[in-house]
Amino acid sequence: MPFIAKLLLAVSGLAALAAHSAAQAATLVLHRTAIDTALSKQVFTQDGKYVVSGSLQSCAVAYLERPRSSLRDGRFYLNAHFAARLAQLVGNRCIGGDDAFEVTVSARPYFRGAVVGLEDFRLEQGKEAYRPLLEVLLTQAIPRALTVDLQQEISKLLQQAPTPYQISVLSVVVQSVSAGDDMLKVGLDVEFDAK
Repeated sequence: MPFIAKLLLAVSGLAALAAHSAAQAATLVLHRTAIDTALSKQVFTQDGKYVVSGSLQSCAVAYLERPRSSLRDGRFYLNAHFAARLAQLVGNRCIGGDDAFEVTVSARPYFRGAVVGLEDFRLEQGKEAYRPLLEVLLTQAIPRALTVDLQQEISKLLQQAPTPYQISVLSVVVQSVSAGDDMLKVGLDVEFDAK
């Protein structure tokens, strides 16, 4: 189960306490630390690294490590250390060159219906020559880890909730998303039904 979905377990607990058939406004606040944890569990999974090319055991590899996120000025920022080794195995040693630098990418949070995610990705800092390698991170890995359908995830969590009655989610409509002060705030209207 995705880490962000587990964070929603708290929402399902509150829903169990306040379940009725009227829609209620709620705010879900995701702190930078929760987002960093989600990224480390879903993207930076190989000893804290995200391999963009090759393998860590080979002489030719490119990877990102030490991710640090921030949320400010309406955008999500991810800074990481990029390292590349372009070498060949000669005897028992890799002979060739290395490159390393800091990379910063940013994205704008969006919402559509019950879905919250990131779009408008930008390479803010880094070497332009490596953009093709970084595109995988920007277009696939981060969006997959940080896009969530809140209605689906809350419904799944409620099915697992140990309650003496059945709670269902009738609707989730995201009303707003904002990024600032190292928090992502999601304003939503949620309608539950308990039987």
